[in-house]
Amino acid sequence: MKNFWTFLIILICNFAFSQKTMQGQVIDFDTTVPIAFAKINYNNKTIISDWEGKFSVDIKDDKKPIIFKYKGYYDKTHYFTEGAKFLIIKMV
Repeated sequence: MKNFWTFLIILICNFAFSQKTMQGQVIDFDTTVPIAFAKINYNNKTIISDWEGKFSVDIKDDKKPIIFKYKGYYDKTHYFTEGAKFLIIKMV
């Protein structure tokens, strides 16, 4: 019984301090073609999307914006969406 309570406490602590992950893809608004190697800024860190425009960001603070940038497109700002499994960012 003692091992059960120890396991339960460790499991609850793991969920309490876990990070949220936001996955998605950056695409062109008009042609829906993926934008490869777009810059994604979050919490003073820069992440680059892959050749298909896909990315994954670890969210620590829900209130900080995620900024998407690519040369020739307007910057796009987005905030963490609770419950969204996959995010599509359309850049103009």
